[in-house]
Amino acid sequence: MKRVFWMFLVMWGGVTGTVAQKSAVGELSVEKYELLRSEDRLEVGMFFDGARLRMPKNRELKVQPVLVFGKQDSLFLPYMLFAGGVKERIRHRQWALGGKRENRHELYSISGNGEDVSYRQVIPYRPEYFESRLVLKQELNKCAGCTKRLATVPLDTLKQRFRVAYLVPAPAEEEEKRISLYVQFPLNKDRVFRLYGDNYWELRQLVQDIKSITDQPHLKLTGIYLTGYASPEGNYDRNADLAYTRAHRVRDFLLATFPEDRDKVFLDFTPEDWNGLLRLVEERDRAEGMQVRRMLEQTPSPSAREQRIKELLGAAEYRRLLDEAYPRLRRVDCRIRYRTDAEADKQRIAGLVKEDPESMSVHDFFVVAGDYTPGSPEFHKVMGYAQVWFPENEEVNHNRAAYALQTGDIATARKKLSEEDGRMEVLNNRAVLLFLEGKREQALSLFREAEKAGCAEAGYNLRKVLAVND
Repeated sequence: MKRVFWMFLVMWGGVTGTVAQKSAVGELSVEKYELLRSEDRLEVGMFFDGARLRMPKNRELKVQPVLVFGKQDSLFLPYMLFAGGVKERIRHRQWALGGKRENRHELYSISGNGEDVSYRQVIPYRPEYFESRLVLKQELNKCAGCTKRLATVPLDTLKQRFRVAYLVPAPAEEEEKRISLYVQFPLNKDRVFRLYGDNYWELRQLVQDIKSITDQPHLKLTGIYLTGYASPEGNYDRNADLAYTRAHRVRDFLLATFPEDRDKVFLDFTPEDWNGLLRLVEERDRAEGMQVRRMLEQTPSPSAREQRIKELLGAAEYRRLLDEAYPRLRRVDCRIRYRTDAEADKQRIAGLVKEDPESMSVHDFFVVAGDYTPGSPEFHKVMGYAQVWFPENEEVNHNRAAYALQTGDIATARKKLSEEDGRMEVLNNRAVLLFLEGKREQALSLFREAEKAGCAEAGYNLRKVLAVND
């Protein structure tokens, strides 16, 4: 009779394969083996082809799967006995007379032609079994005390089946600071006077923001972009000249203050800031803002807009705009762009690690982790330190969850994974967790969403799941 082995391959980790081992009694062929893990259990399955196994009538072959984990620890699973005719009868006689039945799987009669045999055991999973090795131990028995150990058959290692995704330091990109300057000019003057009105404080803030970048060796200034604005009342050409002059005079001030960066200062202007006016009106009165928005869409001419807004709002409300809103539109917007110099940043962080680790930021920890392979024990150790100082940080918690999934700690992964974060790495790992919890369709949906967003791990996982279940 041929015994059939079948197992549904929807587990966390698993390996399959074939191996043949020759012995003194013929050839025992393991046609298929599977070491599979679900959330809380481990399944060991094998399929033996005994067609070429010849067993003398007075001998028996003991085959025992062993799970080897750690450096010296082993878990011996129930074994199988392949017995010749005489040995088979002796075993049955012993058991009939009340002899002790050892921890075994089943006794198989191998008196002539062999038969196919299946084996399956389910045991509780323990964390120390992660990356354990499955081997077969064999002993050939003739009589009491006449035991010959045969070669151990190595099968494979319990490895993770799904690929998890980590958040890793991205290449340095440009960042930006924004500041709006309300620089005032005396009547008929277009030069910037630092002590006129609030100019001192306005310009002081601008200088401080630029120095906060240029004074740090790991930051590189890439550009200062100035845009002058005028409020939308009066002559359009006059407003264009005012907007340009405001930006140009601030540029002159910056070139005098930071002469080494003169090639990094750029100029632009907007004659009448109708968008700014719309934003201020909407902040005050949403319904009124909708009226102004429709008027602007229907009236492209600047001069016609000024007349329309007077009619739309009425004299009193328009006067209020002139007194309260329009002064806020006469300004120079400044965008200060910069980037991180990667090598200088690493040197800075190396100094912090040695001298002042408590002052490290989340960014600093990610830079340190970037020197290690994502998911490695070293990477995990750095993320562990980061979580001590930033226990609520989403990126740090995500990487802790990813490592927990990788090592089989489902409870920690469930606790740390965010359900609100839509980044592709998080979607992939949430899908892995859902799959382990038996929520296959939800997992497939997230795998597809993450793959569409560009997550390579999600694409791999999706193909594996669909291949197994098709």
